[in-house]
Amino acid sequence: MPFKHKEMVEICKKREGFSADAYYLQATFLSPMPPESSSRRCLVQHHTLLKEDEAAAAAAVATQSKYGCKVGPVEEELVRPIPPRELALPFRSNYAVLQKVDAYDNGAWWVGRVLGENDDGCYYVVRLDIDGFDVSVPFFLLRNHLQWRDGEWFHPPPSRRYVPAD
Repeated sequence: MPFKHKEMVEICKKREGFSADAYYLQATFLSPMPPESSSRRCLVQHHTLLKEDEAAAAAAVATQSKYGCKVGPVEEELVRPIPPRELALPFRSNYAVLQKVDAYDNGAWWVGRVLGENDDGCYYVVRLDIDGFDVSVPFFLLRNHLQWRDGEWFHPPPSRRYVPAD
């Protein structure tokens, strides 16, 4: 396992029935867990839990830490390092329509696509992949979406897909 004790990581959450990433939550890696059956798991301390994550953490016998954050096991394949700043954070004018991005909102990085920007370029409209909702996000709460595979970061291929307006 490439992570060290108390290293900052992100936990990938996927939408039920979909293979694509939906959002990322920040956590602290604590330790690998003893092997059980065929799954490889590790213990993390969640910094943020959304409603569905709270139920999953409770079901996974999560315990309350002294900092008030949930500690619990997660599948090792869902854990990735924090994306490097130099790849994830471009200048605000670098976002293109339909570019895949992560938008920070409500304690998580949500995967979506840029639909456009407002007149002064300070806010971008992003359609979230998980539910199709459009959110207006300030440029400093956006980052390039990056994929983590085999210990390396990759930019997703450019999209030619049309994203219809509601």
